[in-house]
Amino acid sequence: MDPINAFQVAAAVIGLVDFGARLLSDSYEIYQSASGHTARDVELTTLSDDLSELSKQVQSHLQDASRVPSASESTLRSLSARCIEASIKLQAAINDLQACKHGTRKISTAANSFASALKAVWKKSEIEALKEDLLEIRSQMILASLVSVWEETGKDGQRHGDLKARLDQISEKLDRQDNKGRLFAKELTEMTVVDDSSHLNRKNAELVNILWGIDWKSWLAVQSGGLFEYPQTDKANGNDLPISLKILNSLSFSEMDARQESIPEAYRSTFKWIFQDEQSDADGQTMEWPSFPKWLHTKDDSVYWITGKPGSGKSTLMKFVFENSQLEENLQEYAGSLPLMLAGFFFWNPGSEMEKSQEGLVRTLLHQCLEKRPDLIPIVAQKRWALLSLLGSDTIPPDWTWGELKESFHTLCSCHGKEFSLVIFIDGLDEFSEAETSSGTLVD
Repeated sequence: MDPINAFQVAAAVIGLVDFGARLLSDSYEIYQSASGHTARDVELTTLSDDLSELSKQVQSHLQDASRVPSASESTLRSLSARCIEASIKLQAAINDLQACKHGTRKISTAANSFASALKAVWKKSEIEALKEDLLEIRSQMILASLVSVWEETGKDGQRHGDLKARLDQISEKLDRQDNKGRLFAKELTEMTVVDDSSHLNRKNAELVNILWGIDWKSWLAVQSGGLFEYPQTDKANGNDLPISLKILNSLSFSEMDARQESIPEAYRSTFKWIFQDEQSDADGQTMEWPSFPKWLHTKDDSVYWITGKPGSGKSTLMKFVFENSQLEENLQEYAGSLPLMLAGFFFWNPGSEMEKSQEGLVRTLLHQCLEKRPDLIPIVAQKRWALLSLLGSDTIPPDWTWGELKESFHTLCSCHGKEFSLVIFIDGLDEFSEAETSSGTLVD
């Protein structure tokens, strides 16, 4: 299915979806037919005929589609089928209304919306479910249309730079064939633009909200690469680095390294015993805790927990360990054949909210790891990578939520033992501010 045909299908589906959504709206009082004419009183048969005509338009454009569809085109077909199924339900409801009205064929939409009349034959939950389904179909169809164009422009190694130009071309071609498709392409063109115009920026924000609200898991199931793939060096283009930087910068916060940098440097002789096999202090006294080097060499994923009184130098010790070259040397046996991934966070109770919270911890660890392995960004932050790949790095994505941060961090941790050997150092768990979560739970 070429993008022109894809947009014709999408425009027909969205036309049918919008028609159905208007009918189901409680506030919809002026009926607008498929041809655009309005009326306050409408024949039920007119509703049925208009619904049937819109369904035929969808089916007609589908017949012109290729027989060997791509992943996004298969999604277009699936969404079209869902839309037609929804229209069949509405047709059945109209038939039930005609039977229920006992010969009354008109609905006075000024006095009573179609949705209100529909309550005579449908439960409120059924009406709401269909409204939600239509809204989801509309959002998914917009995404499918953009992806089909994105795939086409990507064949020549181009990405967002040509997306707007391609949408303009589609709009021009459809101008002579399909006005509904042309208007849809024109609308999407405006929505993909980010510039100084407040109107266009509002349009772009609207598109971002539509796409962000979609359940992307179905797309992940059919997209083996493309939007969810970090390009190899020979395939990379000028847009990929800005996308990586945009996501990394969105994770960072101004105080991210402040606590670690504020901890005073330790004299090398003060804490050198921590890396010695013979655990003894500066006075030669034998230490009464497990060997730190032995733990570093251990293959399991156990926790080494250092405790002490406030002000005893735990943070200074942690900084000494975390920044010491001997740390990586001692962890080589643990890492084995995989690259070593070191990450750390220093809680600080007197600091900002980010410096003493789970969110600050997770943002910092994600930033440190992804900065070292940007090829994992499409895996760890799939939705963000896909959105920015599709719309361009100038697009402003939604703020990170705690749920998204947790999901991304769990995905990153799942790469441990496959892509790298992860070792995390956390200082100041006693300064962790979120009372509802214990430090032990946080470590787990």
